[in-house]
Amino acid sequence: MASISCEPNGRRTIQFIGKDCKRRSIRLGKCPQKTAEAVKVRIEQLNAAVIAGHAVDPDTSRWLAGIEKALADKLAKVGLIAKREAATLGPFIDTFLATRTDLKERTKVALRQVRKNLVEYFGEGKRLAEIHAGDADNFRLKLQESLGENTVRRRCGRAKQLFRAALRHKIIQENPFADMRDCQVKPNRARDHFISRDVAKRVLDACPDAEWRLIFALSRYGGLRCPSEHLALTWGDVDWECARLTVHSPKTEHHTDKESRVIPLFPELRPYLDEASQLAARGTQYVINRYRDSNANLRTPFAHLEKSGRREVAQAVPQFASKSRHGVGRPISGACGRSVAGAQQGDRGRPLLAGDRCGLCAGHGIDGRPASEYACPYA
Repeated sequence: MASISCEPNGRRTIQFIGKDCKRRSIRLGKCPQKTAEAVKVRIEQLNAAVIAGHAVDPDTSRWLAGIEKALADKLAKVGLIAKREAATLGPFIDTFLATRTDLKERTKVALRQVRKNLVEYFGEGKRLAEIHAGDADNFRLKLQESLGENTVRRRCGRAKQLFRAALRHKIIQENPFADMRDCQVKPNRARDHFISRDVAKRVLDACPDAEWRLIFALSRYGGLRCPSEHLALTWGDVDWECARLTVHSPKTEHHTDKESRVIPLFPELRPYLDEASQLAARGTQYVINRYRDSNANLRTPFAHLEKSGRREVAQAVPQFASKSRHGVGRPISGACGRSVAGAQQGDRGRPLLAGDRCGLCAGHGIDGRPASEYACPYA
């Protein structure tokens, strides 16, 4: 139990016996007796939790989140809570990004986008402890004014991730985004569009150079994720003799045996690789060289197709830029489905389509040679 003592000048002090059986004192200064009694109850609850080694109740956690730093420092000094830094929004996210060396660069780019949204709404110097669940709800409503629903879902999910990190470091007592639901991207069937052979040919004819033709062909005929798998592709990954292509997948490399896959060098794809190979300078390592910056925007150049009047061709742009898994024209079945990125899991609702000439598994040859000359890489 704790006790309250009052000095003649009206200053009040709360005393209690800590876990080490020593008497501890917390000076409150001048305050009403009712306020001192309310703080005393909280101190008793915190002391009981420390002695028993269990978490404090939710009501006390909310109280801690709302107290001033001066009182929090006094509680930390006597061992009732961990020392709490007066973390503010902008600097905390910057520190988080600087220390998370395990994150991929594109993940950090996405988190910086969320930082921009959070700072614009709450302010650079907003204390994390002052952001509550209602503020998080209002933040989401603000995003909905200018962003698509899936973008809002993903950015709120990223915000939840940032505040979860603050909670784990005991900078805050509760995550204001913890109870927010619907923070994962969902497939939008209204945007599904099958890229037919005819449209694919028009897109390829409209591409400005050989490298752009290869980028599109790798997406359309090879089923590669754009841009991560395109940028990881090297000339050493191309097995011309066996007509195979090793695709490295940054997105799935953290899963066991998912760091790469082997796909047939489809007849529809090979001419564009041949063209790029002939134009590549001696000693060139990567297949794609002009857009190696991880922040390169591949959507914008294709968007010019629509401005030039090729509207039907431009329909392919959103599917290409959002890493669509369209193949040549029929449902995937069996091992050959493994050649298309995300095909077995549906990749969040993308159509499961592969080539009408699937190379090895379909029983057709590759590059004019019979399938009997090849061993299926997925068998």
